Amino acid sequence: MASSVARRRSFSTRHKNPGTPMRIIPPQYRRLVTRTYGDVLPALLVDGYVAGVWRPAGDGIEAAAFHPLPDQVWDELAAEAQALAALLADREPGVYRRYDRWWSDLPGAEVRIVR
Repeated sequence: MASSVARRRSFSTRHKNPGTPMRIIPPQYRRLVTRTYGDVLPALLVDGYVAGVWRPAGDGIEAAAFHPLPDQVWDELAAEAQALAALLADREPGVYRRYDRWWSDLPGAEVRIVR
């Protein structure tokens, strides 16, 4: 079964069973994604859970995974990155620079430029 890969700017609750809320950000990653003053870094979702963060990088997306991801997931992220890069192409890239100060502190298991 292929994993579902998506990117999100914010998080919400997800319900496993009615009446049982469950966060999509694993507890060990919450402080990495939700930063000072409530800033939320753009997140990589794999199978419905945060697995890393992303930012624009030239003509692609720089993705930092918090844990190792299979090659198939990286391939799926590349497909998502193409669509995302097209969406961001006409936008001012400087808007996303505010997240740069946190990027160097991320414990990325793997960082890739995906196109």
